[in-house]
Amino acid sequence: MGKKYVTLQDSFSSSLTGSNLISFDIQADDGKTLPLMHKHSRFLYILEGEGKIKIQDRVYKMAPDTVISILPWQTSEIIEVDDKLTYYLLVYNFNLVNVYMKSQMNIDNEDLDFISSLYKSESALYDLEANEKILAIFEDIKKEVGVHSLNLIIHTKKKFSTVYLMCKITELLILYIRYINDADNFGESIAAKKENIFMYIFLHSSKDISLEVLSKIFLMSESAISQYIKDVTGLGFLDILHEIRIYKAKFLLSHTDMTLREIAKAVNYSDPAQLSKIFQSKQTIGTRDFRKLSQLIEGDTSFTFKPEDLKLIDYINENYAKDTDIMDVSKKFGLTSKNINKLFVYFMEQNFYSYLHQVRVHAACELLVNTDDPITDIAIAVGYNSSKTLLRNFVKILDMTPSEFRSSHQADL
Repeated sequence: MGKKYVTLQDSFSSSLTGSNLISFDIQADDGKTLPLMHKHSRFLYILEGEGKIKIQDRVYKMAPDTVISILPWQTSEIIEVDDKLTYYLLVYNFNLVNVYMKSQMNIDNEDLDFISSLYKSESALYDLEANEKILAIFEDIKKEVGVHSLNLIIHTKKKFSTVYLMCKITELLILYIRYINDADNFGESIAAKKENIFMYIFLHSSKDISLEVLSKIFLMSESAISQYIKDVTGLGFLDILHEIRIYKAKFLLSHTDMTLREIAKAVNYSDPAQLSKIFQSKQTIGTRDFRKLSQLIEGDTSFTFKPEDLKLIDYINENYAKDTDIMDVSKKFGLTSKNINKLFVYFMEQNFYSYLHQVRVHAACELLVNTDDPITDIAIAVGYNSSKTLLRNFVKILDMTPSEFRSSHQADL
């Protein structure tokens, strides 16, 4: 009998297309399901039945009025059904929601670290007060978009539907994060466990990422990481990396007016030819035809960036060790602070300062592993004015101190 691999969600595994915001359906399961690695985020609201679902390495009870959250590049499978399960399935385009929330709705410039909050939190919410409010949002969305499996004809899009749905899914995400946070359910750092390797690749796929980089972050050998990816998916490291980068390229093709050269650079391919070749092999349609098809279906929903704006990300990667401030960068590139944050949200899924701290902390990891320099010297070398500032950001990002990271890595060698 052959080895069982996790199925990688493709375009036929979900009713959500690359350019839609939300898909809604009612599903029923009376038995176990195969493991599925999801490309799209989803919420489940359990209506009837009982069972258990495994998300990553955690098992959660499924019972009426339970809300389940599954994020991009997480793996889930229903492992037990005691009584036939019926549930609402809401699949949403996290890239699109993330961009709008951070760049258009964040008028107070808060640090809206939605994706890290969700990845670090538990995947099931059992709070009845919260779930009563969440159920009302599910019902509103169902009325707006219809039930996918019951729509035998094309569902008519209502006036201002996209704005309405954006507000609803934003409300749902905020409620979920608030109640999960209040329940003190936050879990370990994204980089703490091997089950989160796929999510880490998703969050950092716009940069140079390799087995060597993953080895230092996850405290595993390169061969062990490669074997783990193969054991889970049946695919190699580069295959998974290409899948994730093409997923992001599809978003940029659908929702920006960037050229192929700019998109190739944004998802870290060497040139448009490489992007087109890999895109064609994964999607069986070319990049230009995909863009035309997306615009034909959804209309022109693009955002505008200039090619030189992408140099800003390179600038941070090269100058993180300097006294870098968003106002100085604003003057240098002729962009407002709001537009700088918007650009970083598009390409790096986080704002300017979150990305700057991440680059500095990862540079500190390199020095902690490869040198015997004191932590105070390392803090200065990566751009911080004290070891205390490094410590605060290091713990926030990796959920451990620099000393613990150094000791753990040395123990692993």
